[in-house]
Amino acid sequence: MKTKLVVLFVLLAGITNLSAQLNDNVLKVEGEAIVYETPENMNIDIPLSVKEDNYAKCAKQLTERYNKLVAEFGKIAIDKSLLQTSNYSIQENYIYENNTRKFDGYNGNITINLEKKYDVDVLNNIINVLTVSDSKPSYSVTFNLSPQQKEKMKKATIEKAIADGKNKASIIAESLGLKLSAIKEINFNYPSASASPFQAETRMTLLKVNESASGLQLTPQMTEIRETIDIIWQIEQPK
Repeated sequence: MKTKLVVLFVLLAGITNLSAQLNDNVLKVEGEAIVYETPENMNIDIPLSVKEDNYAKCAKQLTERYNKLVAEFGKIAIDKSLLQTSNYSIQENYIYENNTRKFDGYNGNITINLEKKYDVDVLNNIINVLTVSDSKPSYSVTFNLSPQQKEKMKKATIEKAIADGKNKASIIAESLGLKLSAIKEINFNYPSASASPFQAETRMTLLKVNESASGLQLTPQMTEIRETIDIIWQIEQPK
């Protein structure tokens, strides 16, 4: 008996919703679009770290490693102005022996960031420099969309989503013998703060330069952006 009552309730609810839509004389369609693009920027992060028994030696050693790497980049025409630094720190290090906290020198850290337009030859030259460097740093390579690419993709997805919505509405109206009238409402589905419209915006590859990098070629993968737009048309019933 309970099952029959539930089914009856669902049917009545469906009839009520359909009746309301017919009375409003509107057709609501969701336009969808996906646009793909290959990122044109590459970003290389190189964290440097040293450990020394006193503060002055730690600071000096970290600076020397940084300057040496900058000089090595200069040999392959990577200008120093392209090298940004972050996460600079020199901190005391402690270890525990026999449940006793013991001072164990200083740890120095700095991260070098290099961002420029993707070029496979330039990237390979950078990897070769890091591979043969005496400091043997680890590094990461990331591919990113440029700001210009993002704006271009956003514009393209909105235009394509609108076109998709128009096409769907025309097919539905023609199939049902209806006529589309004025647009009553447009709802653009803005992405939430926690969810970017860009899917897989970057592709990261972590590499250790103490392993052979010969023959390795890193290339950016396609990135996609999605958008949806709800369009509500007034419709005219056939006379």
